[in-house]
Amino acid sequence: KLAGGDTDLVMEKRSATLNLEFDWKRELANPEMRTAGQVINAVNPCHISFTTRPIKNLETFHQVRDRFDSWRRSNSLKTEADWASWLDVRKRDDLAAVTGHRAKGTLFDQAKREWLRAYANAENGHSGGRYKEVAAALTDAGYPTTVTNLKNAKRAKPSPIDWSAEGNADIQAFMRVAGNIFVT
Repeated sequence: KLAGGDTDLVMEKRSATLNLEFDWKRELANPEMRTAGQVINAVNPCHISFTTRPIKNLETFHQVRDRFDSWRRSNSLKTEADWASWLDVRKRDDLAAVTGHRAKGTLFDQAKREWLRAYANAENGHSGGRYKEVAAALTDAGYPTTVTNLKNAKRAKPSPIDWSAEGNADIQAFMRVAGNIFVT
């Protein structure tokens, strides 16, 4: 018996959250969507699946794990779109480490701003000027751009990143379209 009472066991109900997110003790690789169960008379649910490979070192583990924990507060890793979102955040963080500052927006936003900066400063074979025409041409091509975007880009510092070599499909598509606009 416990002091001051008649019982020695008390039922206590609690709810607990189970975290099934990946722990990053190995590097994720080769994402693919796989069936994650079977539903009769309905579409079977799919979930992303990976193979893994050893992580480089303890420093990389801590860095990636901290980034992922931060990312997953408002995201989850279930689809290929989620994977692309995570890779975008990871790459932006890697770039921030290289450049010394965190740029705003997605990788695509950063690449677009760098192209606008190069254009506005007449670099890489661009003629510069004609902001209104360039903004209209990019907007018509599906990349909303304003004259103000070009004016702001002119004042920006150059990026050490070669965005034309970036493997992101959206960036590559933009670079192809933008590269055909007003090159001298």
